[in-house]
Amino acid sequence: MDEVKFEQIRILHRFSKLNYALSFIVAVVIALSLGGLLSSTFWCLWLLSIALTNVLRYAVSLHFIRSNKVSSANLWALICCVGTFLAGCNWGVLAYQLDAQWDAVYQVILMTTITGIIAGGIGSHSSYFPALASFYLPIFLAVIAAAFKQDSLTYAWLVLLALFFGAIVCSAGSSFAGTLKENIRMQQHLTSANKRLELVARLDGLTQLQNRNALNAYMEDMWPQYRLAERPVAVAMIDVDLFKAYNDCYGHVKGDQCLAEVASVLRGEIPDGISFVGRYGGEEFIVVLPGHTLSEARLWMEQFQRALASHAIEHFASTVSDKITVSIGLESAVPSSENDWVELIDRADAKLYRAKQSGRNQIV
Repeated sequence: MDEVKFEQIRILHRFSKLNYALSFIVAVVIALSLGGLLSSTFWCLWLLSIALTNVLRYAVSLHFIRSNKVSSANLWALICCVGTFLAGCNWGVLAYQLDAQWDAVYQVILMTTITGIIAGGIGSHSSYFPALASFYLPIFLAVIAAAFKQDSLTYAWLVLLALFFGAIVCSAGSSFAGTLKENIRMQQHLTSANKRLELVARLDGLTQLQNRNALNAYMEDMWPQYRLAERPVAVAMIDVDLFKAYNDCYGHVKGDQCLAEVASVLRGEIPDGISFVGRYGGEEFIVVLPGHTLSEARLWMEQFQRALASHAIEHFASTVSDKITVSIGLESAVPSSENDWVELIDRADAKLYRAKQSGRNQIV
């Protein structure tokens, strides 16, 4: 719920700069139009109040957008309502100045301005209905009070007009805000679903390691950075020794469990923040260690081999050991072009082939 409210307030603040500027321009125009009807002191104080309110609201708006904290949505919503209420009070003070002794043209100018402010506020404040209500409440009350303070009953129509406009504002604002909330919720659900789909598309279902799609994206993003920094990148290609024999002996269900356990050991031994760990295909895994030399990467691979040996996964069909072992091909290079990471993987794969040909259960 906080996420929805946060987005509503963010939309409200998105166009705040333009709204504040336009409101002040309208205020200056109305002050020039009606200047002779009220004292210069009133106009100076009124314009100063509008300017200070707008500056304060804009400063708060700017801080809100920069903070980008969803957890503070309720606080920002409250602050926003206070700001819109103060803005409404400024225009309410003007509406209350209506006087039956004015010429009809000046009364029309004032009421037309107030009506325009009311109409314009529906578009600028209705993304969050409490803010809209906070803005209009002092204006409506001021219009009603201005009508009652006149000696003539002919101004009773202002009360009816205020009530009529109030009903329209509440209906339109509430409907718009409700529709917007539903759209925001739908958008957030779609965004969340897309992220989950993207995550699924980059994960291997059996081992829960990242897959080839994730590897390609990772390398294309990481490789240029290390090419510019002229830092090495190490790649380890890992193959479970004699895995076909394991499947033939224990069955494919146990084979899948074995791969999942090997993947778990691998993920547990290689730090997530400094590496990419994925399933390359079949019984092959790949580890990318940016910023690592060959000797540094070898230390990680030796640690993984020791951890796997301690798990002692039974493999009596192996001619190497009665436990699961792995062969590892390791290569490291400083990137020299944008896409030679493919060549680096190929070289690591060639080293893996040599490890398997040389008796397995070793690092080449």
